[in-house]
Amino acid sequence: MSTSTVSVTPTMAVLIQEAMAKMPDTLNTKKEIDEYFKNAMKEIVIKKKEEEKVKKATTKVVKKPAAKRGEKKEKEKEVDDEGNEIEKVKKPVSNYMKFTEGHRSKVKAVITGLSPQNLFKEVAKLWKIYKEFVIEHKDEYSEEGDEKLAELWELRLEELLEKRNEELKEEDEEKKSEEEDKSEEEKEEKEVVVAEKKKRTKKEKEVKSDDEEKEVVVAVVAEKKKRTKKEKEMKSDEEKEDEEKEVVTEKKKGRKKKEEKEDKKESS
Repeated sequence: MSTSTVSVTPTMAVLIQEAMAKMPDTLNTKKEIDEYFKNAMKEIVIKKKEEEKVKKATTKVVKKPAAKRGEKKEKEKEVDDEGNEIEKVKKPVSNYMKFTEGHRSKVKAVITGLSPQNLFKEVAKLWKIYKEFVIEHKDEYSEEGDEKLAELWELRLEELLEKRNEELKEEDEEKKSEEEDKSEEEKEEKEVVVAEKKKRTKKEKEVKSDDEEKEVVVAVVAEKKKRTKKEKEMKSDEEKEDEEKEVVTEKKKGRKKKEEKEDKKESS
């Protein structure tokens, strides 16, 4: 069986390192670097998905018979469309990958407490500085070889890491100070809100008390009016009864006079 040679599909880590190596030297702020990293990750994810689709569509796996007991199980071999075995060839390590491998531990030793993502960003920044450093000093020390250049870089690296460590400490202190100030402001705002709420509650109670007093006064006045009206009605009823009594009395007197007149007429 003939053998065809193809390159190994790069891993996510390799693609990310390549993207960082291609980072433009014009990026100068954390926001710009974060934006570049975000866009690069999107492109890498899309690329990996496309590679997986292509791999599933074109790769065939030759299954070997199950190994007998005691025999070593052979690894399944991948073949192309023509049935040729695919020989995997390791991709040579790039200068950027060599740089990251050699500097990651150095950065962690000086700048402690970095998250994996921030560690990666710090190494990427150093790579940009290193490239400029090599361009600037390579001709100057070309006769003395790369060892002299490496020695100079180590000195420069030590200065850069110390400086960056101090910057990050200052940033942390500023952040803590801002958080403390914010916490103090929030506390003051909360106290103001509580005081305002107490004041409003007191005012509402006073208003409620005034309203209750008004309701009592209104109730008393209404009761007084009702009683006065009732008294007037009672008085009116008494006067009416008196008038009716007078009428009845007058009628009786009239009847009595009439009877007396009739009695006089009969006697005469």
